[in-house]
Amino acid sequence: MLPLVVALFVALALTTWFQRARGFGVTAQANPDVVTHDRTIPLLGGVAIMTGLLGGLGVYGFDPRSQVHYLVALGLLVGLGLFKDLRQRDFSPAVQLLVQTIAVSVLVFDDPQPSLPSSAGQVLLGVLFINGLNFIDVMDGLASTVTIVCAGSIATALVVLGIGDPTPALVLIAATMGFLWFNRPKATIFMGDVGSFGIALTLLWLLRPAWNHPDVSGPLIAVVLAAPLLEVLVTGLSRVRRGRSPWVGDELHPSLRLLAHGLRPLVVIAIYAAVTALAGLVAVGASVAIAQ
Repeated sequence: MLPLVVALFVALALTTWFQRARGFGVTAQANPDVVTHDRTIPLLGGVAIMTGLLGGLGVYGFDPRSQVHYLVALGLLVGLGLFKDLRQRDFSPAVQLLVQTIAVSVLVFDDPQPSLPSSAGQVLLGVLFINGLNFIDVMDGLASTVTIVCAGSIATALVVLGIGDPTPALVLIAATMGFLWFNRPKATIFMGDVGSFGIALTLLWLLRPAWNHPDVSGPLIAVVLAAPLLEVLVTGLSRVRRGRSPWVGDELHPSLRLLAHGLRPLVVIAIYAAVTALAGLVAVGASVAIAQ
């Protein structure tokens, strides 16, 4: 219980500080593609989440020496996200994809006897997922809610399948909840790329016990990540069909289309949460059936 309390209150305290300090000048400008983003909003909420997460894991007894691959990969993506948040200008998609690929490869190839086809598939899935969660972080409270549901599904899978400790996933939920209080519609702070990149990498790390377990289908349990994966695929293909770059932000995100059709932000969030929860139930249920 103490790790969860630490994660929650550290994230809550830092989010409060960053929000009142207007992100120390690190802000996101109003976005004409998002009806709710009609003013300048401070960033750095992701720094609060990551600090709360690592603080909670530290209290729990997290051993950095046993998780070097995760920490190196996390450092790469948090550094990339922080650089983008501070810069707030166009950034090379090729460089971003390269750093993401390196980070996910560092995480995936922690297996002393990796299967190259499986590992390559995990890297591709991981890079898509990281960008998918980043794409979802386009409206208030959406990425935070999806993160909480994804982490809850992973924790459930680890317990039901008996293949891992759910506590780190619960710590992530607690840290994200500390931020969500200020990120719910109408948000007063955003997580920024440092948050979406760091959270996505952490969710991939939490899935590692399921993916590597001999009695569990890794690709099947990855259905837990369905909502962000669908987001990046649907949005990217929609942009390409219109002759646009898949990496330049616009109004073609499914969530923004739902807003444009008159749905309230909380309804859109509820739809995404329901889809994510359903995907988690399918993944866990099917994995249990296969394991038996």
